[in-house]
Amino acid sequence: MTSATEEIERSLGGTWLLERSENVTEYLTELGVGNYVRRSMTEVESTQTISVFGDVIRLEMKCGDKQHVKLEFRLNEEFQIDAGQPSLARACWEHGALVLTVRRLGCRRLQVIERRLVGDRLVQTMRCNNVTCTRVMRRMQTT
Repeated sequence: MTSATEEIERSLGGTWLLERSENVTEYLTELGVGNYVRRSMTEVESTQTISVFGDVIRLEMKCGDKQHVKLEFRLNEEFQIDAGQPSLARACWEHGALVLTVRRLGCRRLQVIERRLVGDRLVQTMRCNNVTCTRVMRRMQTT
């Protein structure tokens, strides 16, 4: 485990429950996400689990009862995502934030997704073109 992955595990590790979002519909529209999926992503309970296994980071994002996205990657290495449309991504740890830069294949849109701890909340900021979305999550208690 590197010092960056140790810091990610210490600050962001765990399961997070969405408390509130800003500008989600506009952001998903900018990405070209259809109306049905946009509604389902904004109307159901959403969680994220961030885990670290050696130098591999795992992100699991769920909307409602179904698995939405599961990613495994190493910092500073390109990896593939297939969350509706194939994409290439790269993650890095910058100034206390896990930053994913995502480019959909066959598309010029670039997404930048940043996760950072602010107080006791995980704040996820997502940008595409001139549209920014913010999601604030609280850590779920383990039983």
